[in-house]
Amino acid sequence: MDLAALGLPMEQVRNVWLVAFFIYLACCLLVEVAYPTIINAERAHKVYISVKGSPVEAVKKKIEKLAEDGNPLTDYEKEKALRKAEAQLENIKGSSITMDFGHSLLYVGACFVTYATFALYWFIVDEGSLINALALPFLMVYLGARWGRRGWRIARGFSPDERALGMPDIYVRTLGRLSAPFRRKLEDPRCQPCLVEGRGEYVMINLFLQGGVLILFIYMNSLLNVNRDRYSSSDIGVPSILLSIPYILSALMVLFGKRTYYRFTPTAIKRGRVFQPAKEYKYSDIEQFKIYPVYAEGTKPNEDMPSGWRLAITLVDGRYESFGFGEDFTDYLVAHIAFNIEQGRWADVDSPADRELLEKYFVEGRATCLTLGYKPTNELTEKEAARIAASYRKSD
Repeated sequence: MDLAALGLPMEQVRNVWLVAFFIYLACCLLVEVAYPTIINAERAHKVYISVKGSPVEAVKKKIEKLAEDGNPLTDYEKEKALRKAEAQLENIKGSSITMDFGHSLLYVGACFVTYATFALYWFIVDEGSLINALALPFLMVYLGARWGRRGWRIARGFSPDERALGMPDIYVRTLGRLSAPFRRKLEDPRCQPCLVEGRGEYVMINLFLQGGVLILFIYMNSLLNVNRDRYSSSDIGVPSILLSIPYILSALMVLFGKRTYYRFTPTAIKRGRVFQPAKEYKYSDIEQFKIYPVYAEGTKPNEDMPSGWRLAITLVDGRYESFGFGEDFTDYLVAHIAFNIEQGRWADVDSPADRELLEKYFVEGRATCLTLGYKPTNELTEKEAARIAASYRKSD
């Protein structure tokens, strides 16, 4: 009904759609064949080391570098650092049955949906929403391909967001160009957006689970009746129209996720808001801040790994957020807080003297926050602060 109103030749639309679907499916399956998800733990360890290098060797080099810089670690600290590096490899478990074959069900389901849609095409044209019906198998293949590629990376110990891994170079370049208009262009990688969970996402997720999944089930149940001797157009027409509801809810979930973020720039904090322009705060708008340890086992704080702690801020409008203390995107936030801790005031970004003084906190900021921003400090936090300061001097 929706495409027919445009005066398009419906028979040709059906044929072009079918050919386009199988081309898209073939492209995704080619990646599955060339880069299969299936891998055992031993092989996954070797793949990780070949791409990222051995974490154990990297730790040994860091220990030697710290000793050369006059910050030697104790035997206990060396042993603990090495154990942590070894555990990093041991945590790479390889693939599982769910990871290997779970996403394949979406491919199979997409083929069935395509067959049923092709057979019921004229019923949908007369009584339903054709765009909703034709888009569903493409979306199913996309989700299957995305699930498979994320599984490929996770099974080998890589970050699921490292999209250059697990796909042919030509795919990576093509997808990169297609997605370029939708990506933020940031000159300073330390200003990358930090996505945060918002209340709107929870609302959209609940609505999708309660309403969207039900409508998807009704639509799929309608497709299962494709081989019935007597088929009424209303059996598929109304469900295909209702199918727009899960689409809308899914789009809103993505929008809420992408538009709910913080960005820390040299001069200001920017908070992205859905359907509104980003709100900007000065660093002096931070009313309270704290650096605190992550509680690893029950109520026992993980005090011997301060680089993995959290940094929380409360803004003038009462908004409270916490961030990973060691994350790169918090560099400017940490620097300004360290300036405040040591100088007793916020930096004046319009003052050349303050800007020059602020520069040193990009190296010393985390060490300052650990030793002065968290009370009480102890020997472990002092040593961790020295180690972090040394590592940042090296990186600069």
